Amino acid sequence: MSSSVQVWAQDLRKAVVKVTPNTSMFSVLEEACQKLKLPADKYTLKHQKKQFQLNDAFRVTGLPPGARLDLVAKSKTPTVVNIALTLPESLAQSPSERRLVRKFRNDTTLWKMLRQFEADAAAEKRKLNFTDRAVPHTSNGAQAGSGQLYYEMPVLRIMNREVSSLVDFQKTLSQLGVDAGNHAVQLAFKPTQQTLGEAMQEITQFFRDEEAAENNEKQAASKAAQAPLGLSSAPEASASQSGDTATTTTQNVALEETTQEKPSIQAVDATTDVMDDDGPSSTPHDPLQPTGVFSAPSNTTPVAASIEFPDSYYTPTIAHAQLHQQKLQENAVNRRLKSDAEIEAEVRAQEAKIAAVKRITVKARFPDGTAAQWDFGPNDTGATLYEAVRSVMANETAPFKIVLPGPLTASSHIKDDATTKHSLIRAYKLAGRVLVNLVWEDNVPQDVKKACFMRPEFASVAQKVEVPDIPVVEDEPETSARPQQAAPKTTDASDDTRGPKKMPKWLKGLGGKK
Repeated sequence: MSSSVQVWAQDLRKAVVKVTPNTSMFSVLEEACQKLKLPADKYTLKHQKKQFQLNDAFRVTGLPPGARLDLVAKSKTPTVVNIALTLPESLAQSPSERRLVRKFRNDTTLWKMLRQFEADAAAEKRKLNFTDRAVPHTSNGAQAGSGQLYYEMPVLRIMNREVSSLVDFQKTLSQLGVDAGNHAVQLAFKPTQQTLGEAMQEITQFFRDEEAAENNEKQAASKAAQAPLGLSSAPEASASQSGDTATTTTQNVALEETTQEKPSIQAVDATTDVMDDDGPSSTPHDPLQPTGVFSAPSNTTPVAASIEFPDSYYTPTIAHAQLHQQKLQENAVNRRLKSDAEIEAEVRAQEAKIAAVKRITVKARFPDGTAAQWDFGPNDTGATLYEAVRSVMANETAPFKIVLPGPLTASSHIKDDATTKHSLIRAYKLAGRVLVNLVWEDNVPQDVKKACFMRPEFASVAQKVEVPDIPVVEDEPETSARPQQAAPKTTDASDDTRGPKKMPKWLKGLGGKK
């Protein structure tokens, strides 16, 4: 039994699509976009604010016959989908090996998906070949011809659709309607009349064109990210190198001036330390050698708690009330959601900001009150910081962990890992001067905790942290921020001499008599 649905575009154009209970919603989308002359890979379907998975059949969506579907633009933000690849029986020795499961982004091409499955199998010491298979021609089960190998094309069946050409293999999962959820894909092979050498040349050309397109996109994104920073984008290598050197020096000088004017919130205790003014060349040759060692404070009371402020510092003023009222009014204003282009621009700006950080100063505060600081670069990871701390420890075997100031969460714990996923600048987003705390693990003995943390050669050269005196300035007498409003002008000079107005006659009868 067949019926139809109405698909409406944003420009109020309508397309009527005939459906059966087994028709997939992706087929409905493709036919509607074909009639409306729109690209199907950029749109999806909705029904009364309900979005469907395009691999669902019409019978499971619960839509009535003649339902109205809205054609809306698809989000450009990549999503993750689960792909279960079912192999032919000839490639699996047991039923458990016939199914390969992996997560992919919906902007991954089908060809890359197959290559990734091959790489995963190779990591598990399984030899699986999906993309460069070749077989000789046979006749009635016996080899025929001169023994020339002919390419065997992989065939994927996904969402009741068969993909068996190199052009289709360059399509992404999103272009086939695979954007979310779990999806089953069946793999098969079919022989072709194309020799293995010709097929490899054609596949290489496909990858070459795809790689060139990706490089062009990366260069465009790099230029867009460098534009706000004023970086040089000259094609010559020498000009690019000289531009990067000048930019690095300028950024370091600006970073030092900003740090001197406004200390970092995370590095409250490190505001009195002085950075080198010689630029990147002043970094010590040994990255594990600390640039400063500081002794424990002699007073048990923090310096910030010993400073006395008058009570007027804690009394809110009219300016504070006006600022609070202004923020309440701003929060009450409705704001639209950010578009995909604005989100991408913010991501590029954040990446450019992280890439501009060439050096950070990390000050580690130890349990006994002493501290040491190091300078790190973009390639340093959490393992580098742990190794630097162990180089000044008296007991290197004692387990510990390094955390950032603030509440203890999973993201505030710096892990002892040398991979790029735990880079100090990119992963933990550290910049400028940063203060970290060293915390002992629970199984550390008490005698180790009470002993001196640093080695004698470092403890002997420890310097005392000098906190500058902050002068207390009395606030000036507060004046009213709002000028006095002038009294409204009267339109008639005789208004002030008039007596009380009388009640109109038509209003007297409304109250009734009691």
